[in-house]
Amino acid sequence: RVSYRACDVTSFYTTTTPTLLRVSLGMCKYGYQQSFCTGASPLTDVCKGFLMLLKIQFNDGTTQTIASSSTDGAWQATTSGNPIRYSHLYHGEQYDGRVLNSTESVLWHPATPATFNTGDTRLQQPVPANQALGKPVLLTMPPLTVSKKYSPVSITKVSSSATTTTTTTNNNNVWVFDMSTNMAGFATLSVSRSLALVPNQPLVLKYGEVLNKDGTVHMAYCTDKGVPRSGSDCTCTGINCANQTDTFYPAPTKTTNDDDAVTYTPSFTYHGFRYIQIEGFAPQYTPSAKDITALFVHSAVRQTGSVHFPKTPLLNQIQSAIVQTQLSNLHFHPTDCPQREKRGWTGDAQFTSRQANLNFDMTELYRNWLQTMANHDAAGCALPKDKGRVQCF
Repeated sequence: RVSYRACDVTSFYTTTTPTLLRVSLGMCKYGYQQSFCTGASPLTDVCKGFLMLLKIQFNDGTTQTIASSSTDGAWQATTSGNPIRYSHLYHGEQYDGRVLNSTESVLWHPATPATFNTGDTRLQQPVPANQALGKPVLLTMPPLTVSKKYSPVSITKVSSSATTTTTTTNNNNVWVFDMSTNMAGFATLSVSRSLALVPNQPLVLKYGEVLNKDGTVHMAYCTDKGVPRSGSDCTCTGINCANQTDTFYPAPTKTTNDDDAVTYTPSFTYHGFRYIQIEGFAPQYTPSAKDITALFVHSAVRQTGSVHFPKTPLLNQIQSAIVQTQLSNLHFHPTDCPQREKRGWTGDAQFTSRQANLNFDMTELYRNWLQTMANHDAAGCALPKDKGRVQCF
């Protein structure tokens, strides 16, 4: 099975007729820490796949269908031209807008059909995607949504000696933003290029739930042999390691009339956090609350419960924390925590299922989650007719 979504794209056709469609793919994450595509080479980066079917219905009732294909020569792919240089569910995203102005380094090549190594020794490996994935199924699971936005309640400058990031040479203007509450999601950044940035230097955003004694964001889950590390120094070797760091190089200006505002929102990662530490601002720049907005992101389950204690404010605060925590741990499946493991360990989902169903309509999310577990449980396995046990290839 491969799940897909159907989207109404009529609004893209109201003013102009599109002639070019570009799609950016994140790095696949299908297992633990090292089980993802590096994206380093278009020749070996074969575990990304893209399928699209565009159905157009005209005013006279006729329809036209356009399907993506790697055999008609209409699709090309590039690694060097993608500004998202790295993305990971646990370790954040690295965005380099400078490649958008470096067309001479963009190497486009014909798209190749997606293939998968299923591990089935009875089949020639790798297996074409249409054989390995099975029948496409319309996904009914609630999509991800941004349900709340938060502005910082405080902005504090911290000592540069307390930071260890090596991705910036300008490390004397480090600020910590308190977004008021724990959540899952990410931030959207919007600053003045001329006032806030140092040319050819990135902004580094570090996310965390608590602060160290020196006021910096606690990055304890980014460790190497028990020693906390941060930024590009982070080396993750265990399954509980997470480097919640986003790095943003803005695209250089093209003309003197170019818009001075630069914005960045990560595309293929999310974090568990209350605090955001930003390194790399220009030495003379003092950030303000309008520079950053935290987005609370989770599966769009409908809230059905209305638990309230008229005479007990403390219980209402606990209930509010329960709702916030439950939503922070719903990202297509119930996770064990949003800041570290982010895995769908079934123990946590079992323990929280009663209060989850009391507060939300979990029907479709649980239905799809259980189907996903059934699919993965059978992947690469077969039950021989003459034996009473499952064999996995």
